[in-house]
Parts: sequence; structure tokens; C-alpha cells
Amino acid sequence: MHRNATRTGIVRRSLQARLAIKEWKNRLQGSPAFIIGNGPSLNHCNLKLIEPFFSIGVNRCYLEGGIDPCVLIWQDLSLFNSQYSQLHVLRAIKISRDISDPKKLYYNFHVRGGDYHFDPSTPHILYGRGSTGPLAVQLAVSFGCSPIILLGMDCKRGEHGESDFYGENKYWVESTIKNCLKGLYFIKDECPVEVINCSNNELWIRQTLEEVVEQIDSKHKLGRQGYVAKLLNLSSQI
Repeated sequence: MHRNATRTGIVRRSLQARLAIKEWKNRLQGSPAFIIGNGPSLNHCNLKLIEPFFSIGVNRCYLEGGIDPCVLIWQDLSLFNSQYSQLHVLRAIKISRDISDPKKLYYNFHVRGGDYHFDPSTPHILYGRGSTGPLAVQLAVSFGCSPIILLGMDCKRGEHGESDFYGENKYWVESTIKNCLKGLYFIKDECPVEVINCSNNELWIRQTLEEVVEQIDSKHKLGRQGYVAKLLNLSSQI
């Protein structure tokens, strides 16, 4: 059933299976979660340091210089349409907004509009539109993760004017930074667990990735297979 896991991530086709993440509540209780944005500061992070730990990558975090995370989350159909051949072969568990998975291959969540909102009881229902980072944090909290560690969540352009760590994102619009900042303020004001910032923003004191990783208990070094097994409630690693 999981023969494609090591090459293309977990593929599911039935509606019931695609919404199975609703059962993943608290399955990673107490595990740190690295949330990987696409901001230019990601270029200054040694991402190999987080490979033993649980990570949720946002959108195109896997492009050159990025990382194949434990989980990849996206909500925009444009990502699927422009990046399908690349994202499909990632090892990450792929979790997308229901309307942004036209082939119905991956795990899905539903977005409810209005303000961002934490409801850890519903991993398959996330709240708020405009920026994917806050949805990734909601997902991690619903999995029981703590603390939340932000990487590449800058909400600003880089020193050379680039929008993202891989260069210019052609899908940026005038409201992108505004929406990103709104999401960061939501995380700062409402996240029910500790947030640690390794990104280039001014909402939290910035820490280096090296000093953060050094403080994490080695018991959380389960690697991709260990965390996939926990999320899928497998009796043995894939």
C-alpha cells in the first residue's frame, strides 16, 4: 500500500483517504516542527541540520537550494499547474488545498475563509486565506507539535530585491507582503505553543538555526521515516 512512499510521497485517490489527515490530530505530540517558508533568509540556513527533525515546507521550498521536507503544503492551484513534475517526485507527504489537487492524488485540507484561526481538533480544516505559512503552523499545532520554529518566514524582500530564496517569484502580487505580515501577526498573537524565530523579521527575537537545533532533545531525531510512520500510524517504519 505504501510502495511509492520513498519516491513520490504517499498517494491517495479516494475522497475518504484524501481527507484522512483529520485523524492525525496530536500524532506528533511534543515534537518540534520546523516551518519552512520561501523567504530570502533561507539561503543563510544550513538546512541539513533539520533533516533529522519534523518539518513542514511551504509552497516551492524544494526548489534549488531548498529542502524536501517531511510534509509539503500548498493552497494555490498555480503551484500544481507550474510545478507538478517536480513536486510529484518529492519524498514529502503532500498536503494541498482540496481545489488545488486536480488529479486527486494527495492528502487534502479545506480552507474556511475569514480570519486565521487555530482549531487543533480539525487538521483537515484550516482557517484564513492569503498566505500559506499560517496554515502550515495551524497544521503543525493540530499534529500536537511544540515548539514551532520558523525558517524563511521573512515577509520582506532580500538585500538584492529578490522575493524568494530561489530568486523572483512570478506569482507575487502587490498584496503578497501585506498578506504574509498579517499571517505572521496571527501566529505571534494567537499561536497556542511556543514560537521560535530563525527568519528575517522583526516580530520575534531572531535566533540562529545552529543554536536552536543544539537545544533540541536528541529523542526527536526520528528522521523522515520515523515521522511519516507516526503520522500514518504505522506499526513499523516505511
